[in-house]
Amino acid sequence: MEEIREAAMARYENLFEDQKAEIKDLFTKMDSDGDGKVSLQQYLDHPKRDGYDQEMFELVDKDGDGYWDFDEFKTFEFIYKVRGFLVCEGCSCHLWGTYYACLTCYDAGKDAFGYNICSSCFRNKSFQHDHTDFRDNHRICQLRRPKPKPSRGNPLKPINSAKPQTIIKEGQREMEEMRDAAMAYYENLTEQQKRLAKELFNASDINGDGTVNVQEYLDFLKEQNFSEYVPPNLFKLLDKNGDGTMDFEEFVTLYYIVKVRCGIINCDGCDGSLLGLYFLCVECYMAGGRTYDLCCKCYHKKNFKHQHSTFLDSCALLNQMKPTKNNQTQGNTSRAVQGRRSNTQMREVKEALDAFEKGLRLSGTVYDAVDTLATVSSFCTTM
Repeated sequence: MEEIREAAMARYENLFEDQKAEIKDLFTKMDSDGDGKVSLQQYLDHPKRDGYDQEMFELVDKDGDGYWDFDEFKTFEFIYKVRGFLVCEGCSCHLWGTYYACLTCYDAGKDAFGYNICSSCFRNKSFQHDHTDFRDNHRICQLRRPKPKPSRGNPLKPINSAKPQTIIKEGQREMEEMRDAAMAYYENLTEQQKRLAKELFNASDINGDGTVNVQEYLDFLKEQNFSEYVPPNLFKLLDKNGDGTMDFEEFVTLYYIVKVRCGIINCDGCDGSLLGLYFLCVECYMAGGRTYDLCCKCYHKKNFKHQHSTFLDSCALLNQMKPTKNNQTQGNTSRAVQGRRSNTQMREVKEALDAFEKGLRLSGTVYDAVDTLATVSSFCTTM
């Protein structure tokens, strides 16, 4: 949830002044007694429609004081009007950061929400579904970007753009998500693939003590030609318990980062590594050439210079890119009723907030619905 707060603040700081004023007007209208904060009852009262619930209020209430300040309201507005929220089809938890999605259902485009699973449910196989091709949401964003257009003056930026000198900054929280995703990936491998992973670990464990130390780690990177793509402090972040060695799970996380996720993307503002949620230039992404990527802090502080102004966070962009063709390849779910109910709630909340905003919107507001890829650019430019 903290990533969502950071993305919400970053997006707000890049709005035009009239759009910021609209959000402030919404907050002021919901704050019916004018005390500068929104209570649970005020939140539930505006508007009196299905979809607003206490759980969402408590999730957004960062300090747990029972009220929303304006920053917390920005997070709420960002969730419902830009990013949306997804629910795990296995356990019904909200999906905020890294999660797994059925690639077949995503490509089918029949259902607006697809079939999505938290890393824990994917690891424990706590779901039933017709399809087996699952990828984490960040990887799908990479896989489904348009093919590059040849241009002599626009060299392509490889997906794996990490530099040897780059230091991962404040990556502990994101690394925990990466570990969860890596082990979920591993648990869904075939037995033969698991055996090969174990053999690779054993081959890297030269002294046979059941762990990989720093020197063995460096030798492994060199042998696999990974050295130039791995930040120098990655070992420290991988070493969860800080004992100076990697166990098998930590080794699987390393493999997942460099082979499955194809390395670590760098922020074009501060050169830091992007492990979690980040912002992309939509025009560069759609062009299929060199991407332009920013961490939430750089986007928030406008610590960058770029010719385009169209940015979306990686999860929101993935949702906007989702195909909408109507075919019958969508898989069956084990929680169909729950999942569709949650998604129906999402639609109801968006409709309710739209009704709440009626009369406050300016012509051509950023909040207009985005239905086709052709309108993605105009939608994001106002962010």
